[in-house]
Amino acid sequence: MATQSPPHLTPDEIDDVLYLTRTNDGPELLPYLSQLSQVHATDSPASILVACVDPESGNTPIHYAAANGFTGA
Repeated sequence: MATQSPPHLTPDEIDDVLYLTRTNDGPELLPYLSQLSQVHATDSPASILVACVDPESGNTPIHYAAANGFTGA
């Protein structure tokens, strides 16, 4: 079974996802992840989260959500 590599996100897309995660803006983040998964032809929004890494710190949306104590979707 072949695995699909994570999509290549633009710096602006990465910044947007990380910002929405840091601010716990679920109502805007979830549709944006769905939109990006369609734009990048991925199988799920989760693949966008995997590909989203801050180039300076190496942090991901999970790092930001955990650091800010966000537990909901």
